Amino acid sequence: MAMVTAMVTAMVTAMVTAMASAQSTDTHEPPSPTHSPTQPPAQPPTLRQVVLNAGISMGASFTSLSKAGEAMGVMRRLMDVNYFGAVGVIDALLPLLENSPTGVRILAVSSVVGLVAPPTRTGYAASKFALKGFCDALRCELIDSPNGCVVTLAYPGAVRTEINSSRLGLKAEKVSE
Repeated sequence: MAMVTAMVTAMVTAMVTAMASAQSTDTHEPPSPTHSPTQPPAQPPTLRQVVLNAGISMGASFTSLSKAGEAMGVMRRLMDVNYFGAVGVIDALLPLLENSPTGVRILAVSSVVGLVAPPTRTGYAASKFALKGFCDALRCELIDSPNGCVVTLAYPGAVRTEINSSRLGLKAEKVSE
């Protein structure tokens, strides 16, 4: 988990630095650096929207993963990416969220599997249920934000994406959709 958190923090820091640079640059004037990547900008960037959309899946039953000695590795990886990845982004951006003069909208893209858990998706379902619980509680915590903050969860159903071509678990066991 520490590695995922470090990666998320590095990505968010780079994005915020890029946003700050883009906001403080006048295209009619020659560029002049107002801050370095190690020094925060004088005026922090305004954050209006966060979309949490990272995810990986699995394609084997928990029992078969357990028998193969893969269960805990797969479950941890799913939670690291699908749950702790989203939590890490919100943690890194919380100061901007709380200080936004325009309010913030957080959209977490979950899955219908975050509402109804089918077989062969035990860890995926658990990670999406955890994301739902986190977002529901965060919504309550941020409801009194001075400029408003809305936390929305989207639960798409089956969608043809590359997520199913790289499912975690037994390589030989593929589930068709």
